[in-house]
Amino acid sequence: MPPNLLLPAEDVICNCMRVTEATVCKAIAAGARQLSQVQDRTGAGAMCGGCIPRLERLVGAQAAYQPAV
Repeated sequence: MPPNLLLPAEDVICNCMRVTEATVCKAIAAGARQLSQVQDRTGAGAMCGGCIPRLERLVGAQAAYQPAV
C-alpha cells in the first residue's frame, strides 16, 4: 500500500491523486508560484478539479467564487 494512503484525510488536499498539503507547500516553496506549476509538479488538481479552490488559496490566487455564509 502506498504510504500516502495511510495519511489522515485532513492532510490530503487532492483525494484523487492523494497529494498532501505538505507536498503542495514544498512545491510552492521550491518556486511553483502559479496553480498550473503546482499541478505540474504534484499532480494535484489534475483529475476531478475538486481541490482547485484550496490549491488556489495556497498559491495565493484569488478564487473565482465567494464562500456562502
